Amino acid sequence: MSVAQKVRMERLERIRRFIKTLKANIGEDVNKVVAWFAVTTGLREKVVREYLALLSRAGVVELENRIIKEVHEEKLIG
Repeated sequence: MSVAQKVRMERLERIRRFIKTLKANIGEDVNKVVAWFAVTTGLREKVVREYLALLSRAGVVELENRIIKEVHEEKLIG
């Protein structure tokens, strides 16, 4: 497996963990969840916010007034 493939697999695993974290925190302020995930994983908050933006655009995460309303884990391909 090439280095690029390993990096992609690690990124996908982080996104899956982020989705599970979002799902576990439905009804919570997304800013708190993003900050907590960034601290616990060692990722920069900017990166976690990019993940959130991608998931939101893909329809995996639904937000209402910065509150996590719904998470559609099944929409994640792979």
